[in-house]
Amino acid sequence: MNDKIIKGLIFPVVGGMFLFYLEYGTIVPSQGPPTQAGPPIQAGSVIPSQPKDYSDTAQRPSWCNNRLNRAERTICNTASLWKVEAKNLQVYNQLLDNTGSSSEKKGLKSELRQWLKQRNAECLRSVEACSEVYRTRIRDLESRI
Repeated sequence: MNDKIIKGLIFPVVGGMFLFYLEYGTIVPSQGPPTQAGPPIQAGSVIPSQPKDYSDTAQRPSWCNNRLNRAERTICNTASLWKVEAKNLQVYNQLLDNTGSSSEKKGLKSELRQWLKQRNAECLRSVEACSEVYRTRIRDLESRI
């Protein structure tokens, strides 16, 4: 059976019942036999949050729960962009933490606002263009750390 996945609802699939947690992008068993990932997790169980190091994981950005423009909806609906968004945030915060004066921090925040406009324009073009604008930004930020 191929049921539609709805956040927080248990749905039947071949081999048991599963619960989809959209915030974490994972499907976990709610009852039934043990799986390769380990024993079943009961419905309503708390799933640990993803680690802060996003190098091997892709988590839907937390801001996806806010009011979104079309470009942001593209990012939130495209799992391949979650990893570059997380890496961008990680590198930006690292650079911000390493910045000394408040005027330099203001400059970084102003630069971020300009980059977000560019990102939004590129993300409206295509997922590939969106991904490339992120990779370019990450390289730029990393070069300044």
